[in-house]
Amino acid sequence: MNMFIKYGLITDDSIWGTALSSYFQEENKYFPIISIPRMNRNDWQDEVYKRFLGIIRTDVEIFFCKGEDYGLLAPLRSIVKQTLIPLKYYYDVFKFIQFQTPKETLIVNELDYLPGLLKAKSQKKKIKFNKNSSSTSIISDLISVNSRTIVIIEIVNEITDISAINYAFCKEYDILLINKLTNSQSKEIKSLFKQLSIKPEAFEKIKKELSAILLGILNFKELEQKYDRFQFFVSDLPLGIFIENNSIAHLLHLQSELRIIDEYFYIEKQDREKEYFVPSFLFIDIHSKDLVSEIPDISSEIENYKYWSFHINGKYANRINFNIYSRYFPFDLIFVSGHGSSPDCREVTYKFKSRDGKEHFAKILEYYQFGRVKGEMVEVETKEYFLEFDGINWEDKRALAENGISHILLEYEEARDNLELVKYKNLDPESIEGLLLSDGIYLGMIRTFSGGYNPVVFFNTCGSLIELGNNINFAGPRSMIGTMWSIRDSHAGDFAKSFFKYLHNSSLVSSFFKAKNLITDEYTKFSYVYWGTHNSYLPMRKEIKNEKLIYKHMANRLINSLVEAIQHYNQGILEEEDLRTLLNIKNLSEKFVRANLSSDTHLRQRLDSIQFKLDVALKTKE
Repeated sequence: MNMFIKYGLITDDSIWGTALSSYFQEENKYFPIISIPRMNRNDWQDEVYKRFLGIIRTDVEIFFCKGEDYGLLAPLRSIVKQTLIPLKYYYDVFKFIQFQTPKETLIVNELDYLPGLLKAKSQKKKIKFNKNSSSTSIISDLISVNSRTIVIIEIVNEITDISAINYAFCKEYDILLINKLTNSQSKEIKSLFKQLSIKPEAFEKIKKELSAILLGILNFKELEQKYDRFQFFVSDLPLGIFIENNSIAHLLHLQSELRIIDEYFYIEKQDREKEYFVPSFLFIDIHSKDLVSEIPDISSEIENYKYWSFHINGKYANRINFNIYSRYFPFDLIFVSGHGSSPDCREVTYKFKSRDGKEHFAKILEYYQFGRVKGEMVEVETKEYFLEFDGINWEDKRALAENGISHILLEYEEARDNLELVKYKNLDPESIEGLLLSDGIYLGMIRTFSGGYNPVVFFNTCGSLIELGNNINFAGPRSMIGTMWSIRDSHAGDFAKSFFKYLHNSSLVSSFFKAKNLITDEYTKFSYVYWGTHNSYLPMRKEIKNEKLIYKHMANRLINSLVEAIQHYNQGILEEEDLRTLLNIKNLSEKFVRANLSSDTHLRQRLDSIQFKLDVALKTKE
């Protein structure tokens, strides 16, 4: 069965949006939903555009949207192949939902649509909402179809819950709902993850504490006996991290619908391109003195298979190159060998005025580092964690509202150019914020990937999923592999080598699971987490029939990424120094074509056109 048929939905996280999605799920089976939380309408419009990029690749033909949003989506309607159909009233959906005989209907409270939907499905009924009743607490119900795979959904009461259920129904997996973690549970788990990086010698003690908390949320010991595979949909944290004997995959609710669509897209794409698809790998090697690189061993492990590999090593593994190559180089998998680290850190207090003239104070945990020199100016890169406003804990939203400053972050952003430094103190950074490169710390601010390829990201570094992974997730990688705390170098190298060894005949998560089970050091073993779905592959093969077709396919991917980068430069997204870095990709593309496709005049013309555009762009800036 295809995962998605014809229809899609663009909506928000209101109750009418969830009701509408329930109706479509009942009537039209499995379809993609673009669910954007309620926000400023211009921001909502921008966010829809970002997410729509992942959906236009599918065979969805029609998208429904709220009537008042139809005008906002006018620019989108002019560039996509899909038809957008406005629904005049959201509450009209109840007319559809309730249009059935009582025997076929299950009545549920309108805010309990998710448990109700599961019950209705299991009883082969449809939902009728009781709009006059208050919501009851979410129940942990298991809906079983006797599958060996279970989808565990941490309820967030947004439409991504429905996307997760659609996915499970489509794949005929068992489903288990669990309550969303409380703030105190989330804080406690994060604190223990942080301690594991600081105190590896206390691993056994901390693991027991973590396991006790996680078992209180989900009795995975019992589920391990029944299921072979677990697919988690979680709001933030990898809840299956200590499940040992089963294949585990996690997905963040944030953009989970796009990850599911990517799975579908890549299965279809790989089927279409199987005659000329060869994966491309981008290897980043920091060449640290205290770290033996595993990349040569990986190359030896896959030397009998056909693939493209490109390397950034040593001093060339800097922030500018990493930023450009990770965004515009058309790779299917990026692998990074190095160290997780953090910039300098300080606790700083700023004074600022809100727009009504009142004075406020902000206490912030600030990470900072210096970058490129531009004339008399020096770039300063910062990352902030808000601690307090006017002496009130930033996380205590009720106290902020009671003091009339619930909007204080907006006021702070408005006053950012006029902040007054009151005091600061330097701190030793306790968390791993990014990736150590030759010229500083890369904080993972990838926004999109070239050509919408949505690659696999593998950071074989300490604590790579704590902050770096969260940032990279916004760019939409198809799958991501990394660690939740520090790891021991020798075991990390063996894990990576084994992962690539199994890749040619296993799914990504199966390769991950097999390699992880070979790690004998539990401290390193349990640190590794796989974000993605169970059904993603990266096919590798030993023989190819038409080498010229494969070379041409890769050359066009390289050239297309350059065209996209030049467009972004002309739009002001990239700077001149970034563009000069792109010349390296252009020269690499030219060498590739010259070596393998020297008689292809079309490709030569495309490269000449790109060189002309680069020359014009640089000359214009001069």
